[in-house]
Amino acid sequence: MGVTTKLTLQEFLELPEEPGKRFELDRGELIVETSPTFRHNAIRFRIARHLQDFVRAHQLGHVTVENDFRLGPDICPQTQTSPSSQPNR
Repeated sequence: MGVTTKLTLQEFLELPEEPGKRFELDRGELIVETSPTFRHNAIRFRIARHLQDFVRAHQLGHVTVENDFRLGPDICPQTQTSPSSQPNR
């Protein structure tokens, strides 16, 4: 059985960036993902465009793609959000 080293949020934030890789922190465990392919991004864009058209037509709020967020103190970094990026309620 292997030993898993847990990272704190601060240790995670201090990791150097590596081209072609994305890092996430899940309950202290470092998750490494490769960058999405061109095909993946093209499909994601088409889906987001259709969702945005629907959301605008029905005045439901905003659609965004690729947002960092923080679910808890050791899960992943939080980006600053402006009031305009919050959903309408």
